Amino acid sequence: MEHRAGQQTGQGALDQGRTGEGWEDGDKMNYTMLEKLSESQPSEVAITLSSSPAFQALLDEREIRHDLVQLICSALSRAFQSRDRSTLQHLAGVVKDSGFLRSILPQYIGGMSSVSDPARREQYPHHLDNIIAVLSKVLNTYPVSSVQAVSVLVVLFRNSLLSLKTLGVDIGCQTEEKLERIQALVNDLQERCREGILRSDRDHIPLLSDQHDNQGEEDLENFRTIPIYPVRDEFHKEERPYLRPNITTRQHANVETYLDTHFRLLREDFVRPLREGIQKLIWSGLDMRMNAEELKRQRFDDISVYFDAKLGMPMCTRSGLAYIVQFDIKPLKTVEKLLDLLETLDRWIDETPPVDQPSRFGNKAYRTWYGKLDQEAEALVSTLLPGHSAAAAQEVAVYLKEAVGNATRIDYGTGHEAAFAAFLCCLCKVGVLTADDQMAIVFKVFN
Repeated sequence: MEHRAGQQTGQGALDQGRTGEGWEDGDKMNYTMLEKLSESQPSEVAITLSSSPAFQALLDEREIRHDLVQLICSALSRAFQSRDRSTLQHLAGVVKDSGFLRSILPQYIGGMSSVSDPARREQYPHHLDNIIAVLSKVLNTYPVSSVQAVSVLVVLFRNSLLSLKTLGVDIGCQTEEKLERIQALVNDLQERCREGILRSDRDHIPLLSDQHDNQGEEDLENFRTIPIYPVRDEFHKEERPYLRPNITTRQHANVETYLDTHFRLLREDFVRPLREGIQKLIWSGLDMRMNAEELKRQRFDDISVYFDAKLGMPMCTRSGLAYIVQFDIKPLKTVEKLLDLLETLDRWIDETPPVDQPSRFGNKAYRTWYGKLDQEAEALVSTLLPGHSAAAAQEVAVYLKEAVGNATRIDYGTGHEAAFAAFLCCLCKVGVLTADDQMAIVFKVFN
C-alpha cells in the first residue's frame, strides 16, 4: 500500500503538470511549470526553487517517477549556475535535508542498469552530468553533513556507470573525471572528519566550484600545497595560474576563500616577472635559434641573465642552508674598478688610526680621513668614468663624499646610506654601470 501510495503521489505531480493546471493546493509542483522553469535564467530558477514550499514538498515524496527525477536534477543543475551565493546555500541545504538526496536518488541511480529501453539508456549521460552537478554543489556547501549521503551515491554511481558502459552506453570521459573528483573530495573530507580537523560545515576548504561563478575552479588544488617558489613546469607552459578576483565590496565567503585568494595574488606578484622573463629567454633560444653568444647580447625586461653563473654546494650557517653563487666577473671591469675605489677608502682608514680623546664617540681622526677623501674624490671617481663622461666626475664625487658621513657632526645615518645608493645611480645614469652589473652590485659591492 505504501509503495502504491508513493507512486500515485509522484504520478499526481506529473499528471498535474501535463494537464497544465498550474500550481495547486500549495503542496505539489506542476510538472510543466518545472519544465519551463528549467529553461529560465539560473538566478530565476534558483530563487524560485529555494523559496517554493511546493518544491520542498516534492523533494520529500517517498517515490517519484524517473522522468520527474531527471527533470528535478535538470532544474537544480540549472539553478546551481547562479551567482547568488546566499540563495544557492539555502537551496543546497533544502536538497541536503530532503528525502530526494537520501532515498530517491539512490533508487534512481541504482536502477539505471536495469532499464531495458535502449532509447532511455542513451539519455543517461546527460542526466548523469546533472546529478554530478547537484552532488558537487551540495557537497561543496555542506561537506560534513552531506558527505555520508554523497559517499553512498558515489558508490552506486560508479557501479551503474560500469554497467551502462558494459551495455554499450557512451559515457564521456569528462563525466568520469567529474565523478573521480567528487570521490577524491569525499575521501579527503572523510579523512579530515576522522582526524578531527573538520567538525562542521563552516570548517571546510572549498575544493569544488560554483559552476558559473568561477569557471575552471573545480580543478584547483589546495593553495597550501602550492610552492612559494616557481617550479620548472611553470616556465614551460603558456596557461596562466588561476586567480580569484579580490573582493572589496563585500565579505569573502569564508576564511579559506580569503586566504586562497590573497595567497594566489601575492604569489603571482612575485612569480610572474620571473616566469615571463624566463619564458622569453627559452622562446628566444628556441624560436630564433640563437646561439649562446647571441642570447648573451639579448636584453630582457623582467630578468637579468647570467650565463656563466654556477650554484655551489650548500653550506650550513647559523640561519640555515646557504648557497654560494659563483659567476664570471671578467666582463664586470667597472665593478672591479668600483671595488678598488672602496678598497682604497678602507686602506685610508688603516692609515688614519683613532686619536686619544675623552669621548669614545665621534673620533676626530675621522675628519682627517674625510679631508683626504674630499681632496681625492674627483680623481677616484674619474678612474670609473670613460672619456666621454669625464665631465660628470665633479658632480658624481659629491654623492660619494656624502655617502660616508658628516665631517662636522662626525656621524653617519640613513641619509648617508641613501647618498651611496644615489652615487651608484649616477654611475648607472652615465652608463658606467649597466643591467649586466646588477648581480655584482648586490653580491660584490654590498658584500
